[in-house]
Amino acid sequence: SEIIIAVPFPVLVPPPVRLHGIHLLNHSVEILINERLYRDLKNADDLNKKVEKLNALVSSGVLNEAQLAAVKSILPFRKVQITQIRPGKTIGGGVFSGFLHQKIRENFIEEGRKAALAALPPEPRPNIGTS
Repeated sequence: SEIIIAVPFPVLVPPPVRLHGIHLLNHSVEILINERLYRDLKNADDLNKKVEKLNALVSSGVLNEAQLAAVKSILPFRKVQITQIRPGKTIGGGVFSGFLHQKIRENFIEEGRKAALAALPPEPRPNIGTS
């Protein structure tokens, strides 16, 4: 299975200057979203490492293939491929900007499309259109 995550900002975001009012609220929401995204990606990575260790039990002789299959049928997890889609630059705007400004929304979509085309393998590729 593969999980594709489209994130509207690069990994390193410069710290904001003095924030007040709606800008402070916007920044606070971005912090919460980033924290949740970080935790989800970390949990997925930890889970993938556990699945790799479980699979290694076959090559080390602790389990055979049938036993591994039986264990995996009981456990509620499997290894997933995660592809992060991030623009190469800060797009500008914030969490709510796209709702309020059509040009910012269009820029988010276009930069996300470019990032997706760069991150995803050429075939098979989901439809990444301009609409």
